[in-house]
Amino acid sequence: ENGWITDLDRKRLSLYLNQGGMDLLGRSATALGRGQSLWKCVQVLEEHKFDGLVVVGGVGTHADTCLLAEMCHSMQISTRVVGIPAGVQSDIPVLFFFSEKF
Repeated sequence: ENGWITDLDRKRLSLYLNQGGMDLLGRSATALGRGQSLWKCVQVLEEHKFDGLVVVGGVGTHADTCLLAEMCHSMQISTRVVGIPAGVQSDIPVLFFFSEKF
């Protein structure tokens, strides 16, 4: 929500080596949905000219990921949004798709 950004260098990444990555990635129970959080995310992506954004999570997370990708596409923002399915129970069905529009 606050647009906090940090560079990842070897020194910073070394603090998380062999820790599974979730501390580095962060976690939130807050959904982006269709509210201000989604718009803020798009603004940050555009302002910082990100090449891509990788989102790791479950079904609810990827519903928001899809909304974010569609919003970026409709606003002609060049950031590519990629969702990686992951869950605590490892019960997420994996479905791969390709669209030339993105």
